[in-house]
This record gives sequence, C-alpha cells and structure tokens, in this order.
Amino acid sequence: MLKYEMKKVWQKRSNRFLMAVVIILSVVFSIFAIYSLRFVDKDGEEHSGILAVRALVSDKNNWKEKEVTGAIKGMQIAGMSDNEIMTKIIENFNVTKEYVLALLTPQKS
Repeated sequence: MLKYEMKKVWQKRSNRFLMAVVIILSVVFSIFAIYSLRFVDKDGEEHSGILAVRALVSDKNNWKEKEVTGAIKGMQIAGMSDNEIMTKIIENFNVTKEYVLALLTPQKS
C-alpha cells in the first residue's frame, strides 16, 4: 500500500519539483547555519563555521585543564598534603552533586 501511495506522489511532475526545491532549501539553510557560528579567541581573531566550533572546544579544554591544575597547585602552596587535596576535591564534587540533584528532584508540596 505504501509503495502504491509513493508511486502516486512521485508520478506527478509538480511533486517531484517541489521535493527537489525542499531538498535544495534544506541544504542551503543547513550551510547557512553552519557558517553562522562565530568564535573570537583570546587574540581577537574571529573564527567562523566548523573551525569556530573546533577552536572553541579546544580553547575550553585548555582553560579547564589550567583551572584544575591551578586549583591543585594553590592547595599545594597552602601546605595541604595530597590526601587532604583529594579529600577536598571529593567534598567539592559531593556538594556539587547534591546541589544538582536538589535542582532536578521535584519538590513535594
């Protein structure tokens, strides 16, 4: 039955033309969406398109790595031992996890 309906739709020249137009418009708008992504790095250079996404992810990962290592170094400078640093990191993780769970859990009223 489906094969019959599809055959009926595709036999008309106007339907084929409209489907071609829809496909072409979909491709064009997809390209516009990809190239509308913009990212400005720390040097002020503007990246656009797929390269902008890659540059943004790369920059984000660099900052995350610096943030974590900087926090650990700060704790080491404060005179904390490795065991105390790990305990502090686990405590911070648990506090964050409890906060997120409190936000996501519906409140009973």
